[in-house]
Amino acid sequence: MAVEMIRDKAYLIIRKTYGDCEFRPGAHLNVLLGPNGTGKSSIVCAICLGLAGAPKLLGRATEVRDFIKHGASQAMVEIELYSSSGRNHIITRDMFRSENRSNWKINGKATTMKEVWLNAVFVKKIDQK
Repeated sequence: MAVEMIRDKAYLIIRKTYGDCEFRPGAHLNVLLGPNGTGKSSIVCAICLGLAGAPKLLGRATEVRDFIKHGASQAMVEIELYSSSGRNHIITRDMFRSENRSNWKINGKATTMKEVWLNAVFVKKIDQK
């Protein structure tokens, strides 16, 4: 599996606020460098949350709502996964503060968190659909 692209909107990590952001890793080694507070950890958090990782894995918060930008009611993380079949797959997580819940999509179709996790781990499963 390779992450092709990450997009996030209204995303918050430890008192730092970000608007829309897009990150496109290269095909080989990617290194994130920068001073404290510039968003390096935010990219790791977006990947974890976008691929159905539990918030407590990140050691920053225990609930999804804690990762939503202050003042925003919802946030979105979208991750495009590279597929050797030639068709990349897009996983989208919409997070809602008031209900502390998420909606999941794979290639625009509603799905469950379990399916997203399984597909992130076993990318070939998406190709079979």
